[in-house]
Amino acid sequence: MEAFSERGLNFVTELKSKRKVRNGSGYNVPYKDLSEHFRKPHGEVYAKPLASKRGKGRPCLRFTETKVVQLKSYKSPIRVVALYNKRSSRRAFGYFASTDRTMPGATVWKFCRARWAIEVMFRDLKQNLSFGTLPCGGENASDLAVAMPFAIITSLRLRPEIWQVEAGLTIGSSISIVKDRALSRSIDLLGFECSVILRNRVRARRDAARSGRKPVDQAAA
Repeated sequence: MEAFSERGLNFVTELKSKRKVRNGSGYNVPYKDLSEHFRKPHGEVYAKPLASKRGKGRPCLRFTETKVVQLKSYKSPIRVVALYNKRSSRRAFGYFASTDRTMPGATVWKFCRARWAIEVMFRDLKQNLSFGTLPCGGENASDLAVAMPFAIITSLRLRPEIWQVEAGLTIGSSISIVKDRALSRSIDLLGFECSVILRNRVRARRDAARSGRKPVDQAAA
């Protein structure tokens, strides 16, 4: 936060309930857990469904409690918005902070919800595209292992028709469809009339006489 403030920028983030804060700046005001300062929601905020739900569903209603508090290890007061699922709740499910003390609570939550899309993207990169796993060594291989998953995700988002998937699907669903389609084609190729051609092609490429030379398919013709 300090680095952003020094550059004249505002910072919005989510805070853990055990972060130490106080509701004053005097020496006699003790720091307590963030959750101890928020107990009574009094405001309301609506939010659109997350992108993972493809924009379907009704806007969700949440209840808010907003305070300006002093965060330990940060010199300036910050605005904190606590979100509750019910008006009768006495424990918030999330605490969202902004260095801009005039920012509406709905805007603070909107920014934090948008950040969740980044977490979803990295989950898709790791779970579906082996992001962070290097199949081989070398600088070029490392660059490809980082760049290719991002390129695939970008292509799936911007040009889903190239992959023959429906626009608006999650990355995980799109990749599953592409994988299933490729597997079905492979099974069809191996199981029906093309199997003879495929076997001959494989034999030609594995011919010991062509060891160390460029593979060709003439023998399979």
